[in-house]
Amino acid sequence: MQKCSRCEKQVPAPGAMNLKPVTTDLCPRCVDYFELREVADICQYIENLPAPILVVDGDGMVRGANTQACKAVSKDLPHIVNLRGGDVFECAHARLPGGCGRTVHCSGCTVRRAVLDTLSTGNPLSGISVEVLQNVKGKDRRVTFQISTQRLANCVLLQIDGGL
Repeated sequence: MQKCSRCEKQVPAPGAMNLKPVTTDLCPRCVDYFELREVADICQYIENLPAPILVVDGDGMVRGANTQACKAVSKDLPHIVNLRGGDVFECAHARLPGGCGRTVHCSGCTVRRAVLDTLSTGNPLSGISVEVLQNVKGKDRRVTFQISTQRLANCVLLQIDGGL
């Protein structure tokens, strides 16, 4: 049995807590702890996780990220925080009038749907395949990666699996 990374108590099997890859190392008591904390506490916690993690709110705004996530998207933390996911991932559709979350393409966005689903249901998602049409320096390219999500407090932890 695994130990909680925060308090070192035993962590029940993932199925018992309905937790997937993002936070399987937290016991139920520590999950409750974060329910009462601010984004700053969550960001401090995710910094110690080995995977790239973004903290995303219900509006799709990135509220925090760990160092690994900054490296994955090739941006410094100040250039990620308070941006919508499409802007962080350089989605070509985010550059259209209205911006990320407000174009005709956004309703089908896999990242957006995963975050909203996890936030509304509390159910984590794992290994979701994502394809983003990026626009970097005026050039379009398709990028494929995977994400996993986990609700923690009033945010979603978005784990980026694979390269961007």
